Amino acid sequence: MVTLNRSLIVPFLQFSPKRALRKQAYDDDLTGLANRRGFELRLVELLQGPHQFSLGAVVAVEIDDMRLLNRAHGFASGEHIMKVLTKAAREVFAEVQISILARSNEFSFSFLLVDLSHGQVTGLATELRRRTMAELADFEPMRLVGVNMGVAFFHQTDKRSDVFARADLAVESARQLDRNGFVALPDTHDENV
Repeated sequence: MVTLNRSLIVPFLQFSPKRALRKQAYDDDLTGLANRRGFELRLVELLQGPHQFSLGAVVAVEIDDMRLLNRAHGFASGEHIMKVLTKAAREVFAEVQISILARSNEFSFSFLLVDLSHGQVTGLATELRRRTMAELADFEPMRLVGVNMGVAFFHQTDKRSDVFARADLAVESARQLDRNGFVALPDTHDENV
């Protein structure tokens, strides 16, 4: 005769295979953020959904030379950098009413913010960069990688592909600027910026 501990049964009954599959499909295991598929789904819902917004922004972050770092120092070092960035993003963007935080590819992140001004977004992105770099300042493996950050703006009338193109341009502009570059592109609809 097998006796089951009641405390093990309740969590098992609360486990939903459907919820687990959805989490696996749309969330990143390492960071707990949305994955690329989850980010794209939420972005499309935002662009086509009922919430009206005047300005959106993507803070795109790319970590260059992670493969080099992983070979030299092991995967745990690379994961540490990504976890530091994730923690900083959660803290910096915690008060933003509408945000989507995602690990969009292996070594890149997309943080989408809505209903903030150009200056507010740029200030938050600057703070994200400051916190991340300060936290990793004494982490020796950081000398092998570059953390490039670009800020791009969009409007509700834009297509998903336009949002991605602007984010790619912003992060590539940052990469061209400096090893740990930072660029905030102007809002193309705002002539005062």
